[in-house]
Amino acid sequence: MLFELAFLSPASLFLYQPSNLKLKFGSASTNLTVLSRIKKQYEKVITRLLKLEDQPRISPNTISLLGFLVAILASLLIYYHFIIVAVLSILLSGFLDSIDGIVARKAGLESKFGAFLDSVLDRYSDAVIIFSMVVSNLCSAWIGLFAIIGFLMMSYMRARGEALGASSAGAGIMERAERLLALSLILIASSIASDPRTVCDICMLVLTVLVHASCIQRFIHIQKQLRETNAG
Repeated sequence: MLFELAFLSPASLFLYQPSNLKLKFGSASTNLTVLSRIKKQYEKVITRLLKLEDQPRISPNTISLLGFLVAILASLLIYYHFIIVAVLSILLSGFLDSIDGIVARKAGLESKFGAFLDSVLDRYSDAVIIFSMVVSNLCSAWIGLFAIIGFLMMSYMRARGEALGASSAGAGIMERAERLLALSLILIASSIASDPRTVCDICMLVLTVLVHASCIQRFIHIQKQLRETNAG
């Protein structure tokens, strides 16, 4: 979550921990420990700022829907090349995505449908943003497709792993917050470049490779848990 102070999210933890200077596929315990502390602090700040000690005036499902609508707005802004406003919209969408769960927990409104709705809307949000980059001719179609596959597989492996009793928390250096932040930076870089298409393609390709590397990392992490479960 960026939105858990994005620069302190998993990717940043990965970069700033000396023990993690190498990509450790399947090793997430250190990241998970530090990340859980950051999440707790972030939740305290959000609770205080939004005054969630009281009954919230807006439901978590409504917040999820608002985040999705803002993502659609961002995709339209990208298509019409209002890049800076689009980036702000992407960040706002990510922020809304980060607080819907907090609101649900604090208000006692957690539900399986709410979690399902949030996950579905997140996937659509990711897809429409990348799709808009392709149709606006900022990004090559094959790179956009490769990116969308990686984004979806990250989510699928988490959902499937949890269904089998394996947690993927902390596994993978490119969680959703990192991906949204990366997309925002790519859009900004493209908007100021003399050759936007080339810059966007190169940056998107790097992002896509990192996302698929995270998929491999998450796969191995879940595989180890499932093997331990079977052995037990």
